[in-house]
Amino acid sequence: MREIPETIKILDYTGPVDYRVIDRLAVELREKAAGENLNMLISKRIYAVVVECLENIIRYADAEPVPNNRHLPYLTVLRVPGRITVRTGNLVTEQKASDIRKRLDLLNSLSYRALNDLFEQEISRETNPGETGARLGFIMMKMKSGNKISYDIDIVENGRIYFKLEISINE
Repeated sequence: MREIPETIKILDYTGPVDYRVIDRLAVELREKAAGENLNMLISKRIYAVVVECLENIIRYADAEPVPNNRHLPYLTVLRVPGRITVRTGNLVTEQKASDIRKRLDLLNSLSYRALNDLFEQEISRETNPGETGARLGFIMMKMKSGNKISYDIDIVENGRIYFKLEISINE
């Protein structure tokens, strides 16, 4: 019989996200990561990815919540042998979901060198009024993880999408 690898839940949160929640979860993540005896470099990568994911929830969140608190934002950080997996989900508009999908498909298709070149371009580019600023965030998450960023969508209602991300960081 094949042995199922042990999965450890490092962090699990479901609910509204604001900057106070990000601060609280960041402290909790540091404490729990220390208890997992993670390598310092891996801990820093996890921290950077988690904070960026939470900030993206704020940036991209649909202003209209679904009745009965369905489809609340969530963040889960799991440890399985050899990797840490960060999962997030939040409600976004159809247009934002389309924009995020296009961005992630592009980033996932790039080599590390091309990704680094794009990072250099983006960091020196002037930000236009009204931009979310997440252009660098997705690049940095992909660079920090060293893996493709997986995503999935659930169509909710009235042009809204529940957008889910999964980012794996090798230990």
